[in-house]
Amino acid sequence: MRSLEDYTIILFCPLVIEQQAACLMLDEVDDDILERSVGQTILYTLGRIKSKDLTYNVAIAGYPAGEVGIGISGSMASEALRDFPNLEFGLLVGIAAGIPSSSRDIRLGDVAVAVPSQDNPGVIGYDLVKVEEGEIRLKQWQNSTHPLLRSVITKIRVVEERPQLRFTRHLKDLESAGGFQPPEDQDREPRAHYGTILSGNGVIKSKAKRNELQEKYGGIAIDMEAAGMMTRLPLAVIRGISDFADVNKTDAWHPFAALTAAAYAKEMILRVGPLKKTIRVDTQSIMLPTKETLFHLNMPERCNFVGRDAIFAKLESRLSDLGQKSVVAICGLSGVGKSQLVAEFVRRRLQKDSTHRVFWIKADSDEVFTRSVLGLLKTAQGPQAAEPDVNHGYHEQRDALMRSFFAELQVMAQGKWILIIDGICDESCAGQVRSYTDALASGLVIIVSTSKNLISGYNNKLEITGLEEADAIQLLRSEIEESLQGSEQEMLVLSRMVKCHPLMLRLAASAINYYPMSIPQYVKQWQRRELDHEDHPTDTDLLRCFEISFEELVRADMLAGKLMKLFGFLDPTDMWFDTTTNANINEYPDWIRLIVHERRYPAIIRLLRSRSFIELSTKGDQIYEIHPAIHEFARRKARHQEEEFVRDAVSLIAAQVPRSNDADFVSKVRRLEPHLGQCKIYLEQNRARRGLDLVELEKFGNMFRYLGRNEEAVRLYEGILYALSQEDDPDHFTTQMFAGIQNNLGLVFHSQRRYHEALQLFQQSYELQFRTLEGDDTTRYTTMYNKSRTLLVVGQLEKSYELLSQSEAYFSQILHQPGVYNFNDERWPIYFRILNDIGEVQLRQGHLDLAEQTFIKAFEGLRRTLTQSHPFAFTVRLNIGRICVDRSRYGTARRLFECIIDKYTEWWGRKHNETMRAVAELAEVYMRHGEAKKLMGDGGEFETEMAMVLWTECFEYHRDMYGLDSGTAALAKAKLKNIRPQGSDEGNDPYIMYYTMERETEG
Repeated sequence: MRSLEDYTIILFCPLVIEQQAACLMLDEVDDDILERSVGQTILYTLGRIKSKDLTYNVAIAGYPAGEVGIGISGSMASEALRDFPNLEFGLLVGIAAGIPSSSRDIRLGDVAVAVPSQDNPGVIGYDLVKVEEGEIRLKQWQNSTHPLLRSVITKIRVVEERPQLRFTRHLKDLESAGGFQPPEDQDREPRAHYGTILSGNGVIKSKAKRNELQEKYGGIAIDMEAAGMMTRLPLAVIRGISDFADVNKTDAWHPFAALTAAAYAKEMILRVGPLKKTIRVDTQSIMLPTKETLFHLNMPERCNFVGRDAIFAKLESRLSDLGQKSVVAICGLSGVGKSQLVAEFVRRRLQKDSTHRVFWIKADSDEVFTRSVLGLLKTAQGPQAAEPDVNHGYHEQRDALMRSFFAELQVMAQGKWILIIDGICDESCAGQVRSYTDALASGLVIIVSTSKNLISGYNNKLEITGLEEADAIQLLRSEIEESLQGSEQEMLVLSRMVKCHPLMLRLAASAINYYPMSIPQYVKQWQRRELDHEDHPTDTDLLRCFEISFEELVRADMLAGKLMKLFGFLDPTDMWFDTTTNANINEYPDWIRLIVHERRYPAIIRLLRSRSFIELSTKGDQIYEIHPAIHEFARRKARHQEEEFVRDAVSLIAAQVPRSNDADFVSKVRRLEPHLGQCKIYLEQNRARRGLDLVELEKFGNMFRYLGRNEEAVRLYEGILYALSQEDDPDHFTTQMFAGIQNNLGLVFHSQRRYHEALQLFQQSYELQFRTLEGDDTTRYTTMYNKSRTLLVVGQLEKSYELLSQSEAYFSQILHQPGVYNFNDERWPIYFRILNDIGEVQLRQGHLDLAEQTFIKAFEGLRRTLTQSHPFAFTVRLNIGRICVDRSRYGTARRLFECIIDKYTEWWGRKHNETMRAVAELAEVYMRHGEAKKLMGDGGEFETEMAMVLWTECFEYHRDMYGLDSGTAALAKAKLKNIRPQGSDEGNDPYIMYYTMERETEG
């Protein structure tokens, strides 16, 4: 005689008509009356479904008369798990209300099958809610349909278009079954629909309520049982559509809808395949007995724990019901405190209820996972850790022992246990863990991983990031010796620098205590990368989790590990992948060329994001930033190859430096600036060791010049000139480069108001080019143009106009070919800049109309060849603003200069030469407008006051930048001296200090 141990599949059918339909699908029904177990309250219909040589033993469970709903369903699942020790899975089979949709043709008699869709697990208990302050949210999140059953469903969907393989073939065998025919003719066979099933305790006969639920949760059907079972055992939900939850609801379609659901269930059973027989291991009391042993066996070393109140609240909410299975998956960057968080949660839970048993399992790999589980077992022969016999089916015994552990959990009283599986880091191990945990019917399960991807299949997910700032400060106070703690603001700066990452904060505290040093000293050394080569006694242990994460990354993709090391020497806020794809790829190492050639970046980005190594930045679309903790550790990993990586980093950034007439000039310069700062640190510390390419250093000098960091540009340019001058017999390239550096240094001197030196360098560069360069004269005439600009600034208008005219004639001749206008030629912007400066000479000479025409031509040309938002176009705007001032169009001029100032401030910052140049022009507008108003007797006090404020800003900037005696500071001081608010005198003039400083100095 058979026993309940022989049955591995169960069909739950709440209504009598559903049980009858299910019985029709059995190929054999057992008439034997089996013995009942003590406490058994459910009687089952038992039978078999056959297919060729395969036989499936199936039980059908009907609900007690008069009982339906979510509550009884949970009890039914628990009863079945107790009564059938070898139960594999269950199928909830019966009727439900369909939810009509314009996107699917769902009809009475069709079948609804629960599968995950978007963010929904497949079943939603819509009335299992928690009402909180101002919010109503789901109290319980359901498990998804078991992966094995989802695979079976997929197999069925694949063959749906083949009639001989569709689930409806089982209906044809029952066409004569009385009472189960559709109440009206159908023009097509029943179809299966897949999606979310909504589950609640009440019968719905309201179209408005149905539509409200659909709008809130989506869904294809509504039932009254599924939400009570999904967290209890591996289950699939199959529902025949018998009504549409509206006032037209009747029982007419119940039989046929129940039959179609049963037909689909039979198809699932036939396609699931037989279970491989396994070796049973005789174990007695297999769990190590004490909860203290179980808990502390693999848990992390306890450290000072702070904060995380919001995360604890979420864990308590999602792991609150011990009567059913609850699973939460946690991910986050290494060292962010995932394991510490879980350990603290468990400690607090044990303080509330010490009857829990806690199992902490490590899962760094398949082998670690297996050994960790075996370590929690003991054999019948003694308390030592269970170990299979290598001489007798070693692997099968290991598998059997693993299954025995999880089987023991299944029957443990009332699910009073917590299982933590910590450190999942690869797909193989993640799959093995999922296969065991999905089969559990009760208890609390916490999954911990560094990878978002590896926990993506779980419905309850939490990502752990840095601490709250107040908690980070509290952590530093507890870790740093009191005499070294400093102010709260200093600790806040340190916390933000490492994104409040707990492990990084502990590392920082360890270094501060060890050396010792103040927090500001540590921050400065950390930012200048001066601690990269330093070790202190606690580093090894604290950094172990980073070491593990990096090893996992390299195992997954070695090139991703190399890329992280390279970008460890660049700015962490912008992992700019295009630096390797847009540069001269042939000059870079083989591994970079391989990444580019095989287009590996998308896969690498996904891998790095999944492990929280990088995240999307707020800087812009598709810009990624590296977490500071990983950024620092990547450099540590690259210690023995530092010279190579530093040189590669410098080369990558140098290759991206734009020319000033590139259309994307500003955006590139702004994006390059943080990386330039990092490269400058390594160059100053000589961490590239061997000599660097002078061409790359020249590009760094160009970047400093663009950014207004003139002193740094001068040092680089002068260093390059000195190196080139040491060559005994310079070749053509060296001479060309020497002349180019002279020209660039002249531009810096011009910006620094060192006009005499600038003119000398422009002349020297021009003469050197004239003597040695052959062919294209563009470079020489560009240098001539630069010299003309300096002459313009110092007031030598005639000489400036002469050189400008020569330059204009040259570029006009080569660009204006008969019938050909190639506006892609990079020399067009130079030509239009020359026109702009010619217009400025005309303006200074008083030819307003002629100057305005010239400016308009220059602006339109720059807008066509570059963009109207390019800095060159804004230089023309500045001159057009001057035209407006001279025409007394003060309002227009003011708006123009304010627009220019806003844009310059966005690009370069307020304290920049170009910005201050525009501020001076705006001050002149207010000053002249105020004077005009006074002459007309129309006030002018506001304009005068604004002029004084702006001239004061200009004076202070140029005084601090170039000294009190500089020409620009003197000009601003003279302007302030000549401005007087109406009715004021020198005695109470608030600006007297700015134009009496000279007297005080003389005194």
